Amino acid sequence: MEKVAMLTRQNETFALAMIIESKGSTPRHVGKMIVYRDGSIEGTVGGGLAEHYIIEESVKAIQNGQSKIVEYKLNKNAKDGIQMNCGGTLRVFIEVYTSRLNSFWLEPVI
Repeated sequence: MEKVAMLTRQNETFALAMIIESKGSTPRHVGKMIVYRDGSIEGTVGGGLAEHYIIEESVKAIQNGQSKIVEYKLNKNAKDGIQMNCGGTLRVFIEVYTSRLNSFWLEPVI
């Protein structure tokens, strides 16, 4: 969270992906990951294919400027499941932090 505070003070745009619920077998039950616009990361929410999808969704959320919740069934045999064998379910909150400079357009004072 210190890094989140620092990035916010530096007026950076990024997303914080945070596990909010895990059921059954998942790579991690607790985790946070900072995702930058270019898809680079700091931290982890468990790795593997689920993390790959979470990074993709985080980049999309940054581009749209909207936070969201994503859910993945880590079971390749389940309906709507992803190609993992863990068997559990993972819910992640992706919180977007936008630069104040990107949030509004400044008009010059004449």
